[in-house]
Amino acid sequence: MDTGYIDAHCHLEDKRFNRDREEVIKACRERGIEVVTSGVGIGGCRRALEIKRKYRDIHLTLGFHPHSVRADDRVVEEVC
Repeated sequence: MDTGYIDAHCHLEDKRFNRDREEVIKACRERGIEVVTSGVGIGGCRRALEIKRKYRDIHLTLGFHPHSVRADDRVVEEVC
């Protein structure tokens, strides 16, 4: 059986990756590692969506920590 790897929860949208995001994604691709970036909050979700649009093979989750934002459909609509 051929086994693959996936980083099921990372934060490539985090600003700390601004300098080396391309290299990190390239290294994952070279090693056959799939990635799920997990945007949090309005800004993080927007950046995660930009990454998904640019790198079609990156998977995506979007979330809002309940302590950080009031649950409201308008917030989700604002991000998407």
